[in-house]
Amino acid sequence: MKRVGFFGSLLVLPLFRSVAAASDQALVGSSDSGDGVSGTSSSGNGVSGSSKTGPGVYGTSANGFGILGNSDGPHAINGQGGTKSAILAESQATGVAAATHGTAGGVAAFVGKGKVAALLNGAVGIQGDTSIVGTFAVNGAKAFRIDHPFHPTTKYLIHSCVESNEMLNVYSGVVALDSRGEAEINLPHWFEALNEDFRYQLTPVGAPAPNLHIKREIRENYFAVAGGAEGMKVSWQVAGRRHDAYAKAHPLQVEQDKPSCELGTYGHPTAFGQSAELASSRVYWPESSSSG
Repeated sequence: MKRVGFFGSLLVLPLFRSVAAASDQALVGSSDSGDGVSGTSSSGNGVSGSSKTGPGVYGTSANGFGILGNSDGPHAINGQGGTKSAILAESQATGVAAATHGTAGGVAAFVGKGKVAALLNGAVGIQGDTSIVGTFAVNGAKAFRIDHPFHPTTKYLIHSCVESNEMLNVYSGVVALDSRGEAEINLPHWFEALNEDFRYQLTPVGAPAPNLHIKREIRENYFAVAGGAEGMKVSWQVAGRRHDAYAKAHPLQVEQDKPSCELGTYGHPTAFGQSAELASSRVYWPESSSSG
């Protein structure tokens, strides 16, 4: 058996042609069957490496994990980089696999702040609920995708989202008019706390109703319509502009200047008849093969 100490911890490593050598990597280990490098610590870092020219810690594997980290503390793996990547992961399967088994709100992967906290080049899949705190911007189209109701196993149904130059909420429904040709429409108790500057649309169903109109505008979270015939169905729609605390603190800026690093580029250059080389994504991914 060979005993090796790292950062005050005593490790027992099986001697399966394991080596640790000095090179442009701060720490290098290899093994035919066990762990190339294994480190444990009761209070500090299990394995810690730093380098001025190469990777601080570098791991490769044919069928296991290149680097595997387990911790009862806040981070299983913590990487800090200077001018290059803090953590680089390349794999024919999963580049980075992170999971947490805590019951008190553990986070599988935390990406800290920077000029850009995270850049993902390629298709991204998310399984589970997603919460975004802040502004969600899409350089393209927003859509939802569901199984096609007639061909659920072979086709998808794609719908685009409704877009606006205002923070709008849209509500709709159908109401039947009473014996006077009128109806009151109740809205949620929080409606006016969330919305203002209301816009209305009324459509009579089954017959014309030239006198159909808004009898009473929204106050105390309800409005009234009149001018139709008894029993007539009326399809209604109301749009309101958000005026909640967040909307007031972060008003929508419709026209915005591009960051200096993106000047002269296009979100989708080929749509403007320009070369894909002018895609703004290449500012962040110079080797991107995106067609723009």
